[in-house]
Amino acid sequence: MDKKKHKLLPSFPVFMIMLLAAVLCGIAAGAIVSHAQKGSLEDLRETAAQDSAPHREEPGIPDKDLQEEIQLEELPAEPENQSAGSVLEADLQPQRFTGQLLGAELFADCPQQGTLEYRSYQATDVASGKTVTKNIIVYLPYGYDSALHYDVVILCHGGGGDESYWFTPTKCENGVKGNTKNLLDNMIWLGLTKPVIAVSVSWRNDVTCGNGAFDVPQLVRDSDQQGPEMRDDILPFVAENYATWANGSDSAAIAAARDHFAYVGLSWGSMTGILGVMQYDLEQIAWYGLLAQGGFSAKPAVQNVNSKWQDAPVRAMINVCGTKDKSMASAQAVYNQILGGCKNMVEGKNAWFFTIEEGGHAYGVWEAGLYNCLQIFFR
Repeated sequence: MDKKKHKLLPSFPVFMIMLLAAVLCGIAAGAIVSHAQKGSLEDLRETAAQDSAPHREEPGIPDKDLQEEIQLEELPAEPENQSAGSVLEADLQPQRFTGQLLGAELFADCPQQGTLEYRSYQATDVASGKTVTKNIIVYLPYGYDSALHYDVVILCHGGGGDESYWFTPTKCENGVKGNTKNLLDNMIWLGLTKPVIAVSVSWRNDVTCGNGAFDVPQLVRDSDQQGPEMRDDILPFVAENYATWANGSDSAAIAAARDHFAYVGLSWGSMTGILGVMQYDLEQIAWYGLLAQGGFSAKPAVQNVNSKWQDAPVRAMINVCGTKDKSMASAQAVYNQILGGCKNMVEGKNAWFFTIEEGGHAYGVWEAGLYNCLQIFFR
C-alpha cells in the first residue's frame, strides 16, 4: 500500500457525501436485526436479500457472582486455541448473528407456513429392555416435497419438558410471544436458512420417569439413554418416513449423510447433547447447538470427539447463554473445557459462544439460540 495515500484528504463536500452514504448503509444493514420492533416481514425479506454482512457477538465474561456451587473437572480458564477475533471460514460465513432477544416480527404468522406432524415410534429402554412407545413432533417446511432432500434438525427440551416444549408458543423475557414453528417459517421465507425438517424429541423415559418429574439421578439415566435411542430408533424413523439426505434408514446410510443432521438441546437437553449424543452419535450427527449447558464434566465427550475426528468431525458447535442466566459461568466453563480438550475445535472457525442480552434461562434465549444455529448449520 502507498504510504502517502493516507495524506490525501477529500474536500469537505465530498467528505460529507461519503459520510452520509456510510450512515445510510449502516441503517440499511441494521434493518434486519432481530430485536427491531418496527418493519413488516416483507421489509425484512427485502433487506435480507440485499444485505448478507456477517455479524458476530463476542463471548461474554461471566460474573463471578453467578458461579454455581458445582465442581467441574479439569476446566481450563481459557483454551489455548481460542481466538475471539478469528475469521470465519468461507463455507461457514453466517448471514447475521444476534446477541439480542428476537423481536415479534420473526414470530408473526408467515405468508408461507410449514406444518406440524405428531408421530410415535418404538424405542427400547436400555435399563429394562422393554419396548416403549414414544412421541415426536415433526416440522415440515412450506412446500415440502417427498421427492426432494432436506436437512434435519433434532430439537431437545430441558429438565422439565417433553417433546411438545419447543413447539408450544411461550412468552419470552422481552414480553414477545415466542413460536418456534413461526420462527422456522420466517427464517426460511426470509432466506436466512434453507428449508429444513425439525424434529422435537424427548430424552425422557416414561417407563421410569413420568409426568415431567425432576428427579436428577433419573434424569441422568434417561438422558444417557438418548444417545443410543437417537442412533437406533429416532434417526432411522425420521430417515424412513421423511425426505432426508440419507439413502436408507440403516446406520450406514445415515452416517453417510451425517453432514445433513444437526442437534439443538436446551438446558438439560444440551447436557444430553454432550454426554449422550456426542458420545454415541458422532457418526450420524455433525452439527451441535448447546443452549445453556453446564454443571458437569465434558471429558468423556472430549475424548470421543478427539478419537473420532478423522472420520466424524464436529462441523460446528454453537453455545448460547443469556446474560441473566445463573448457569452462565458453568456454561462457559464447559465450553472452554471442550475447546481446550478438542485440538481441532477453534473459536470462530467451528465453535462459538454467544451471550443473549437480558436473556435468562428461558424461552427467549432458546429461540435466539436456534436462530443463531441455523445461520451456520448445513453450510
